Amino acid sequence: MYTQLLGAAWEEFAGEPTDDGATPGDLLVRLLDLWPVVQPGAKGRGSDGVPGPSSKGVDTVANHLGYDVTLMRLAATIGIEPDPTGFIDPTAGRRRLESALGEAGIDLGMVGDLGPRSAPS
Repeated sequence: MYTQLLGAAWEEFAGEPTDDGATPGDLLVRLLDLWPVVQPGAKGRGSDGVPGPSSKGVDTVANHLGYDVTLMRLAATIGIEPDPTGFIDPTAGRRRLESALGEAGIDLGMVGDLGPRSAPS
Protein backbone atom coordinates (compact mmCIF):
# COMPACT_ATOMS: atom_id res chain seq x y z
CA MET A 1 0.00 0.00 0.00
CA TYR A 2 2.77 2.45 0.93
CA THR A 3 4.54 1.93 -2.40
CA GLN A 4 1.29 2.73 -4.22
CA LEU A 5 0.88 5.97 -2.27
CA LEU A 6 4.53 6.88 -2.78
CA GLY A 7 4.34 5.98 -6.48
CA ALA A 8 1.28 8.21 -6.92
CA ALA A 9 2.95 11.08 -5.05
CA TRP A 10 6.14 10.68 -7.12
CA GLU A 11 4.19 10.47 -10.36
CA GLU A 12 2.29 13.64 -9.44
CA PHE A 13 5.56 15.44 -8.76
CA ALA A 14 7.25 14.05 -11.87
CA GLY A 15 4.51 15.60 -13.99
CA GLU A 16 5.44 19.08 -12.71
CA PRO A 17 9.03 18.76 -11.41
CA THR A 18 9.83 22.49 -11.35
CA ASP A 19 6.49 23.52 -9.92
CA ASP A 20 7.90 24.86 -6.64
CA GLY A 21 11.39 25.75 -7.86
CA ALA A 22 13.05 23.96 -4.92
CA THR A 23 16.84 23.94 -5.00
CA PRO A 24 18.89 21.06 -3.56
CA GLY A 25 19.42 23.28 -0.49
CA ASP A 26 15.65 23.75 -0.13
CA LEU A 27 15.21 19.98 -0.33
CA LEU A 28 17.82 19.47 2.39
CA VAL A 29 15.95 21.91 4.64
CA ARG A 30 12.71 19.96 4.07
CA LEU A 31 14.45 16.67 4.85
CA LEU A 32 15.91 18.16 8.00
CA ASP A 33 12.48 19.40 9.11
CA LEU A 34 10.96 15.94 8.59
CA TRP A 35 13.94 13.96 9.95
CA PRO A 36 12.61 13.58 13.54
CA VAL A 37 9.35 12.13 12.23
CA VAL A 38 10.85 9.36 10.12
CA GLN A 39 14.04 8.51 12.02
CA PRO A 40 13.63 6.40 15.16
CA GLY A 41 15.17 8.10 18.18
CA ALA A 42 15.95 11.31 16.27
CA LYS A 43 16.38 14.57 18.12
CA GLY A 44 13.99 17.43 17.61
CA ARG A 45 10.26 17.89 17.44
CA GLY A 46 7.70 15.87 15.56
CA SER A 47 4.91 17.41 13.52
CA ASP A 48 2.68 17.48 16.59
CA GLY A 49 5.08 19.94 18.30
CA VAL A 50 6.24 17.62 21.07
CA PRO A 51 9.80 16.33 21.41
CA GLY A 52 10.54 13.28 19.26
CA PRO A 53 8.53 11.74 16.47
CA SER A 54 4.96 12.74 15.65
CA SER A 55 2.19 10.74 17.27
CA LYS A 56 0.67 8.37 14.73
CA GLY A 57 -1.93 7.96 12.05
CA VAL A 58 -2.60 9.91 8.90
CA ASP A 59 -0.22 12.76 9.80
CA THR A 60 2.65 10.32 10.20
CA VAL A 61 1.95 8.65 6.86
CA ALA A 62 1.77 12.07 5.20
CA ASN A 63 5.07 13.09 6.81
CA HIS A 64 6.74 9.85 5.71
CA LEU A 65 5.48 10.36 2.17
CA GLY A 66 6.68 13.97 2.24
CA TYR A 67 10.12 12.88 3.44
CA ASP A 68 10.41 10.08 0.90
CA VAL A 69 9.28 12.20 -2.07
CA THR A 70 11.72 14.92 -0.99
CA LEU A 71 14.47 12.31 -0.63
CA MET A 72 13.67 11.02 -4.12
CA ARG A 73 13.69 14.57 -5.50
CA LEU A 74 17.09 15.26 -3.98
CA ALA A 75 18.45 12.01 -5.37
CA ALA A 76 17.10 12.85 -8.84
CA THR A 77 18.83 16.27 -8.78
CA ILE A 78 22.23 14.57 -8.51
CA GLY A 79 21.56 11.85 -11.06
CA ILE A 80 20.36 8.99 -8.83
CA GLU A 81 17.27 7.38 -10.35
CA PRO A 82 14.67 7.02 -7.59
CA ASP A 83 12.25 4.10 -7.67
CA PRO A 84 9.13 4.10 -5.47
CA THR A 85 8.85 0.31 -5.81
CA GLY A 86 12.02 0.05 -3.72
CA PHE A 87 9.98 1.18 -0.71
CA ILE A 88 8.03 -2.05 -0.11
CA ASP A 89 9.76 -1.83 3.27
CA PRO A 90 9.80 1.97 3.67
CA THR A 91 12.65 1.99 6.20
CA ALA A 92 14.86 -0.19 3.98
CA GLY A 93 14.00 1.88 0.89
CA ARG A 94 14.80 5.07 2.75
CA ARG A 95 18.14 3.65 3.97
CA ARG A 96 19.12 2.55 0.45
CA LEU A 97 18.45 6.00 -0.98
CA GLU A 98 20.10 7.78 1.97
CA SER A 99 23.13 5.50 1.49
CA ALA A 100 23.29 6.29 -2.24
CA LEU A 101 23.15 10.00 -1.38
CA GLY A 102 25.91 9.46 1.19
CA GLU A 103 28.10 7.83 -1.45
CA ALA A 104 27.49 10.92 -3.59
CA GLY A 105 28.67 13.16 -0.72
CA ILE A 106 25.37 14.05 0.96
CA ASP A 107 25.51 12.52 4.44
CA LEU A 108 21.97 12.75 5.77
CA GLY A 109 23.00 11.01 9.00
CA MET A 110 25.16 14.01 9.82
CA VAL A 111 22.41 16.42 8.77
CA GLY A 112 19.91 14.67 11.04
CA ASP A 113 22.18 15.22 14.04
CA LEU A 114 21.69 18.96 13.60
CA GLY A 115 17.98 18.78 14.45
CA PRO A 116 15.05 20.43 12.68
CA ARG A 117 15.52 23.75 10.91
CA SER A 118 13.25 26.04 9.02
CA ALA A 119 14.05 28.15 6.02
CA PRO A 120 14.70 31.78 6.96
CA SER A 121 11.59 33.92 6.82
